[in-house]
Amino acid sequence: GEVQDSSGSGAISARGIKGAVTASSASGSSAVHGTPTAAWTLSSASGRVQVGLPAAAGFVLDASSASGNIETDFPVTTTEVRRRALRGTVGSGGPVVKASTASGSIRIVKSTR
Repeated sequence: GEVQDSSGSGAISARGIKGAVTASSASGSSAVHGTPTAAWTLSSASGRVQVGLPAAAGFVLDASSASGNIETDFPVTTTEVRRRALRGTVGSGGPVVKASTASGSIRIVKSTR
């Protein structure tokens, strides 16, 4: 199914997600773990964004941060690398996983669950 969540001031946390995700936070962190079978869009104006995916996941990564680091546990075949942006394919590709933050870091991790 599809999950949509937003927060004006506070954290967003979701686990075991399968399907599409849209999550945004004005002031707070976002952490979503699951298996993308459709597009994921995660954003935070001020806070970190963490995405947890299975080690064997295939997806298209689109990550950007105006002022923060972008880190990933996955090998990415890059289509664009800039100081504050990383775009490319992981594995055999698949749904787009878009993570963005104006002020905060982005971390794409391999889930242990």
